[in-house]
Amino acid sequence: MAKSPLAKNSKTVKHVRNSKNVVPLHLTIPYMQLINIKATEFDISHLLHLAANSNNVKIDSRIPFLRNFCKKAYQYVDNGRSTQTITATYDALRAFIVFCDAVGVDPFSEAGYLKYAGNDGELRHRIKMYRPSKRLWEMDHGDELGINETSAVNMTSSLRTALLWSGLPADTWATHHRGFSGEMTPYKGYSDAEEEVLVARLSKLFFILAPQLIAEKKENLVMPDELPVVIDLGGHLEIISIKTSLKTQNHGLSKTGSSVKHSAAFNMAMGAAYHLMCFFTSLNDSDVKSIAHPITIHTDERDKSLQVAKVSSFKSRANKEVDAILTNQSFDVDKRDGVKFIKTLETLSALYGGGEKGAELLFTLNNQGEESNSLNLNELNKHLMVELNLLSPTRASCQPWFKELFYSYRNQHVIELKKEMNTLGRTVVSKVTRPCSKTNATLGATTAAYCILSCYTDLAIKGILLPLSYSDKDADGNICNGLMKL
Repeated sequence: MAKSPLAKNSKTVKHVRNSKNVVPLHLTIPYMQLINIKATEFDISHLLHLAANSNNVKIDSRIPFLRNFCKKAYQYVDNGRSTQTITATYDALRAFIVFCDAVGVDPFSEAGYLKYAGNDGELRHRIKMYRPSKRLWEMDHGDELGINETSAVNMTSSLRTALLWSGLPADTWATHHRGFSGEMTPYKGYSDAEEEVLVARLSKLFFILAPQLIAEKKENLVMPDELPVVIDLGGHLEIISIKTSLKTQNHGLSKTGSSVKHSAAFNMAMGAAYHLMCFFTSLNDSDVKSIAHPITIHTDERDKSLQVAKVSSFKSRANKEVDAILTNQSFDVDKRDGVKFIKTLETLSALYGGGEKGAELLFTLNNQGEESNSLNLNELNKHLMVELNLLSPTRASCQPWFKELFYSYRNQHVIELKKEMNTLGRTVVSKVTRPCSKTNATLGATTAAYCILSCYTDLAIKGILLPLSYSDKDADGNICNGLMKL
């Protein structure tokens, strides 16, 4: 009997795979970090792998759930809702998957949900470990920080949303455990004295830097290397110099080679403007960041001297615009007013950013002189705090930690203190002491000493000279120090 031609050279049939029939996975969601101004497309395919780590084994059974999640995320944005909500939902899902993989339970199941949020679940454990009275530096290496019950409320809400978007009946599972009922603990506001100092110094910085930056741009002048700013630092005037160059020493991790110098004059002015906008409007963070051009100034028909500026922002979660009104009535800080502030800010923003309709009013410039896609308030605040000597009135309570650092550096050791995530996704303290070089020890000891001295005085101590002098103890055991300055 004749053999089949297929069996001529091989006993098995070799199947040829057509790559045209292979559909690549496209698991992305709209994503926005706190420092970003605009949303980006974020790949979540790492959630397919064990412990959400792309280097680990891939679990194909998760594909349909994550496809559903991505589809629902884009629908959510298309309906005009907040991208930040999607970010929080993703963060909750990722933390949940990491925990479930660590304890060996399927995250996309009722058993996994109850292991995490149930009556004897992980979140209950983290609530028990919460010790708000202890500061990070007072804890030992490996101590768990835990979470308050309000955080558990938000985490379970975001997690159930994530699981519902994945096609699972998470609302039904929620009936199988007790709910979380944490009380909201709002942030303590600034005192009247603190607010007066903050607004006065930020206003002074903005109204000195902004007009000079505007004049340089309008008249096409050469920008000087530094712009001088005179600040009243509690009884005496201090001259500080703000560098104008946008060039940075390195380009960070950007693929385009761009980075932001947050200490540059323009970026410092925008950082001050953000806080002044919060003061004038009482809008929240996301609303202030989304205020856009154009700004319209209205004059009262009955009182021609009264001007009003209306700023609008789109609130995604409420799917509506929110407004705030600024007037030209003085707020008693060098006779400044809201209308003058918004006019100056709008001009500065338009000259350096273009001012097109819908463009954000607040932004920073990168080292190429272009608008950055982020407004990193953490970095901006560091420079504003140092230059304007904005110190907490309760900073003396941190003296034990500064002293511990100082004496550690004197022994040529550094204490590395930070938060870390363990394999279960719990936040723990990492407090490790290790040897360091003599140069780093000197720098560290100097910094720690600066912090210690700052606890004893409200004066700016940058540039003080030796010798330092101080008085004998008074009846209450206090001393008065004398700081010689340049």
